[in-house]
Amino acid sequence: MNQQEEPLVIDLRAAQLRVPAADVQAWASERAVFVSSLITDLHEARRAVRGAIIEFGAQPRMFEYDLGGQDVAADRAYIEGVQTSDIYVGIFGERYGVPLQSGYSATDAEYREAQKDGLRMALFVQDIVQLDGRQSDLAGGMRNAYTTSPWVDPDDLAERVLARLNQIASEELAPWVRLGKLVFRAREVRNSGQDATIVADIRSPAIHAALQDMVDRRESDLRLVLPGLVGKAQVLGLESQTQTSSAHRDTVQLRVSPAGQDSATFSSYSTGGRTWTAEELAGSALSDALFGTSLSPSGMFGSAKMADPLEPLRSLSLPDSVIRPVARILITEALVRSGAARIVDAFRMGPRHGDVRQLSVTWTPRRQYQNVAVEPVTTAGEISGL
Repeated sequence: MNQQEEPLVIDLRAAQLRVPAADVQAWASERAVFVSSLITDLHEARRAVRGAIIEFGAQPRMFEYDLGGQDVAADRAYIEGVQTSDIYVGIFGERYGVPLQSGYSATDAEYREAQKDGLRMALFVQDIVQLDGRQSDLAGGMRNAYTTSPWVDPDDLAERVLARLNQIASEELAPWVRLGKLVFRAREVRNSGQDATIVADIRSPAIHAALQDMVDRRESDLRLVLPGLVGKAQVLGLESQTQTSSAHRDTVQLRVSPAGQDSATFSSYSTGGRTWTAEELAGSALSDALFGTSLSPSGMFGSAKMADPLEPLRSLSLPDSVIRPVARILITEALVRSGAARIVDAFRMGPRHGDVRQLSVTWTPRRQYQNVAVEPVTTAGEISGL
């Protein structure tokens, strides 16, 4: 079995990695958090959440404090507030609210905009017996797409919001990476284009030993996925500090080669009087691979099809805190390596309901012609077996 066929080795304990408070504070100081809810019904809850955001160190964006008094329509101010934020906090109580001209309430419209823009989500549905009809439908849709949290009173809500914001900060500051068959979280990633350094607190003895083995064997052409980079790597060196008998702070030096963008698996294709763009073909191929659809043209050659990028996870029993980031790594790698995508803009994997999860991936296609604009592409559906 060659390296690419080996099963993944994942540092499961890395999901609990804690980031220093000073790093969280520095990160939070540059982030804006939009708070979405009915204002009239949830005034005390909103005030408690504002306090939690300020304690976290971020800038709250709330209509009654931060967005009012503008010379734009109120519904436009709401949406612009979402568009200029990094994190969306949705607080959902009993009532849906008054539909706007769009047919959605302000809160529903803000939630949809946050999804479209790829904001990090923090969703809280009040723990009450009955939601009104449209609010119940909205909450049900959210629960399919995300893990929501209940809340009882303003103090309880503030604690939950603060905990979620700290969780988001830790995930952003300690991203998951792939090196060969190894998947783990990095405390720091430095990438100069040709060389990269990964600093990671490794809690898996198997991963620590495998890193050392990569150095000893001078392995090259290792599959590599870092934030903003998909390619191959050679391990040049490893510096290790022993923290406990089973934990090490490993600093890995790499020579990197980004995935080539001079050729692509997908290009325009005509059949039956219809022309498929490269973006349409890539989206169809990804949908077929992930969701078992049959959207690709029947005459497409095998090289333009896509293997299921999540197959390596289907035989593993992973917690949600691990399966989501690892699934994103694998799908990002598949899209970029195929030449279909330049970057992945948004990734949403919902909680498991029975054997099914909702999955949505939005990516920016690779620009084939300099004078032709490209728009993000979204592929969504239900996956099973994870």
